[in-house]
Amino acid sequence: MTYKYNPFWQQRIRETVRHALNVHPRLTALRVDLRFPDVPAATDAACDIPLHQCPESPNRRLPET
Repeated sequence: MTYKYNPFWQQRIRETVRHALNVHPRLTALRVDLRFPDVPAATDAACDIPLHQCPESPNRRLPET
């Protein structure tokens, strides 16, 4: 799927980021996509175990005596 972007807003965003970098040289930019991808997410049921069963969990239940 291809998207058409407005050149005016592309230029405004570019100018805003460059100005922010000039004012704050250690600026970190983070991209967030606000739409779901066309490809469904792959899941692995083997990774879905309860937290209390994880060996590294501080909440791990001790064996009952």
